[in-house]
Amino acid sequence: MCSTPGGNAEPANSIRAQLATPATVDVIFAHALFICPGGHPKPYLEYLVDRRVLPLDKERLEGFFYSVDSQVEKIWAQYLATKPDFVKLVFVFSELYGCGDASQKSLGLRPETAKEIVKGIRFKTSVG
Repeated sequence: MCSTPGGNAEPANSIRAQLATPATVDVIFAHALFICPGGHPKPYLEYLVDRRVLPLDKERLEGFFYSVDSQVEKIWAQYLATKPDFVKLVFVFSELYGCGDASQKSLGLRPETAKEIVKGIRFKTSVG
C-alpha cells in the first residue's frame, strides 16, 4: 500500500505501471485516510513532529488525512481526484460514541459518517 501526504496521488500513481507485475511486488494505492476531528493518527503525528522525528510542520499534517465529522460531500470530489484503489477509515474506539459516558473519548469515525463514506464508495461519484 502506498499512501501520500496531501492527498496528491500523482507521485505514487506514476509508478503504478512499474509495479504489480509477476517480477515485482503487488501494490495498491490509498491517499490520505478518513478520521474524526482530532482522531488517530493526528495526535501521534503531532507527537512525532514535536520530538522532531517527523520533519514536518504541524500544518502539513492535515494532508495525511481527511478530518470529517459529517458533511463528507464537501471533500468527496477532492478525495476521488486522488484515484485511490481503496479507502482507509479509522475506527479507533468508535464504539464509544454509543456508550453514553462523556469521559470516554473515541479517536475514530462516527458510525453514521462511515456509512456516508461507504455510500460514496459504492457509487464512486457522490455521497449522500
